[in-house]
Amino acid sequence: MRAALKFLGAAGLLAGTTYGRAVQQTVEASSIGSLGEGLQTRDATFPLPNSDQVLLEETAFSSGMLGGVKDIHILQYRNVRHGERAQGGQKLRILGVGDSITAGFLSDQDGGDGSGYRQALRDDLSRNEVVFAGTEYMASVFTDNYFAAWSGKTIKYIADNVDASLEQKPNVVLLSAGTNDMNSRSSISTEGNDPKKAAERLGSLIDKIHRACPDALILVAMIQNVCDNEEYHDQHERTKWFQKYIADVVKVRFERRQPVLAADFSGFDTNSLRDCVHPTNRGYQVMGDWWYDFIAQLPNGWVQEAEGSDPHET
Repeated sequence: MRAALKFLGAAGLLAGTTYGRAVQQTVEASSIGSLGEGLQTRDATFPLPNSDQVLLEETAFSSGMLGGVKDIHILQYRNVRHGERAQGGQKLRILGVGDSITAGFLSDQDGGDGSGYRQALRDDLSRNEVVFAGTEYMASVFTDNYFAAWSGKTIKYIADNVDASLEQKPNVVLLSAGTNDMNSRSSISTEGNDPKKAAERLGSLIDKIHRACPDALILVAMIQNVCDNEEYHDQHERTKWFQKYIADVVKVRFERRQPVLAADFSGFDTNSLRDCVHPTNRGYQVMGDWWYDFIAQLPNGWVQEAEGSDPHET
C-alpha cells in the first residue's frame, strides 16, 4: 500500500542540508467548487514558501525533483534532451486517450507516416522499451500504433468507449480531450461547449481511468489552442478558459494523492497546425517531443511496473 504523499521543501536537499518543516494547510472542499465534487476536507502538506523545488516523499512516487512550489501539479515544457532514459529504464506501456489529435488524424497525408505523435515519442524514449496500448489502430510505419481515441468525439463519448483499452492496464496514460467540446457547432460539441462543464466531464473521465488503473500515472493535457481567427475565435477563447479549468480539475485529484498531473500544451505553436486544429506532420513530431518532455521530467519511481502481459502480443 502506498504511503501518503508528503511535500517537502527541497532547497535544503540541493544544498546538502536538512529539510525544512513543511507548513500544514487545510483544503476546503467548498474552495474548489463543483470541479472537486466529492472532495473531503483534509490536512495537506505543502512546500516551504522559500523552496524552489519539491520532493515527493514516503510514496512509490518518491525519488527526484518535480516542478516548483507554485502549481506543482502542472508540468511545463522544459526542452529535455531526447534519448534520456526515463524512469530508470522502466518499461512503459503507454495509452493515448482522446480525440482526433491523439488518433493522429491527417498524419498519413502529404508524405506523413500515419503514426501521429507516437513515432516521435518512441524515438525520443529510445532508451526505454515502449509498448502502446489501446483498442483503436491506425496503419503506420510501426506495428503497434494503438490508442484509445476517436475523431470528432467529445469527452463523454471517449469516457463511454475507453473501458476495453483500460483493461490492457497501461502504466502511463496520456489524456488529451476537449477540443471538440469547445467547438462552436452543436453537432460536434454535443454536450455543449461551456468550458467549466466540459472540465467537470473531464474530471469524471480521469476518475474512471484511475479506478480502472489505480497505479497508472495519468498526464492530462491542458490542450493546445486552435487558431485565433474569424472562424475559430470563439473556440480559441473558450479553450483558454478550459485550459485553466483543466488545471483546477487536476489539482483536486493531485491533492487527493492520485498520480495525476497536468501537462501544459497551451504554449504549443499554432503555426504547427495544418487546419487550425490538427497538427501538420512536423507538428505531430513536435507533439511527441512534448509528451516525451513531460514524461522525462518525472522523478524515478513515479511510473510503476505494468500489470499483466502486454496487449497485442502475437
